[in-house]
Amino acid sequence: MEYTVEKIEIKKVNVAGKSKSVADVELLDDKGILIKGVGIWEDFPDFEKITFGSKVVGTIYEKGQYKTLYPPKAPKESGNPTYKTKLMNDAMERKEKSIGQFQASKEESIKLMSAQRDSILLTIHSIEYPSMTDLERMDKIKKWMNWLLNNLPNQIEPF
Repeated sequence: MEYTVEKIEIKKVNVAGKSKSVADVELLDDKGILIKGVGIWEDFPDFEKITFGSKVVGTIYEKGQYKTLYPPKAPKESGNPTYKTKLMNDAMERKEKSIGQFQASKEESIKLMSAQRDSILLTIHSIEYPSMTDLERMDKIKKWMNWLLNNLPNQIEPF
């Protein structure tokens, strides 16, 4: 609700050992009713700008003999079910994309490591030919690795 400040007196008070400012005000509501003894604390938005005749928007809460004006609460978008659904869908899309990238990377890594292992194994069998030099063996490893990488199917069924 919007109120007009009719009277204001700024006071310093000690709260939990700290000095805080509070404005003791009289407010006029939109129906012309004067409300006396309302406190507006220093953390109220634009507290420094509150003067006689200022308009303030908020809700007055009473606790015992004390009345305090609180600023209006900001609406929460997260309370909106369609907003929550949108957030969840966005998160799921990011997760699916990330998993897809990981799977592709994992499959490539397995294929590469398998080709390297198998090319070395095939070359070890060729060591039976002692006339081969180390350079020839490395060429043979590269040859077998390239052959395996180029001739293995993209999708291998496990069984």
